[in-house]
Amino acid sequence: MKSVSASACAIIMSLLAGCSQPPADVAVDSLVFPVVQILRTSAAGQLSCHARIVEGTASLSKMRLETYSKISDRSISDPPIVIDGTAKTLDMKNIIGERGGLWMMVNPTGLMPIRFTLSPRRDTGIAVARSLISNCRYLGRDLDNERTELRRDQIRLAHDMARIVEILDDRYVLEKPGTPAPRR
Repeated sequence: MKSVSASACAIIMSLLAGCSQPPADVAVDSLVFPVVQILRTSAAGQLSCHARIVEGTASLSKMRLETYSKISDRSISDPPIVIDGTAKTLDMKNIIGERGGLWMMVNPTGLMPIRFTLSPRRDTGIAVARSLISNCRYLGRDLDNERTELRRDQIRLAHDMARIVEILDDRYVLEKPGTPAPRR
């Protein structure tokens, strides 16, 4: 009888130990594109957040050198976030540039090929995506706060990621409530 209870205890302990393991990394190929990438960068001691649309795997695997330099700052504890078309939220971790310092000096404004891992975040879904994206300081190439706020308000009302991507697209025509739609 003691051997049965010891075996049952061992099985239960192994099941509980399995629950505490971190979730497996996600393959880039499994993402539903386009994705929204949220970059938190530090400039002059201030944290800034940018949301941008990434169309495919190749674009996600490259980063502007200026951005790469800012996110490699060890004082920033939050990794970039990737939100795919199904509103799955992931942390972009272990970002490593595939080129050396000489390449960076020769191509100061180029795109750096990077390697990274995608780790699932605990909180996920459309409500989380809306919150993360709408709290970014920059939501495209808007030059005035009014247009950015309009974009932010529309993101908060979006029901899916396709609508959020549409709102973030710089070609999207922002309309104030109560005004006629512009002629196209």
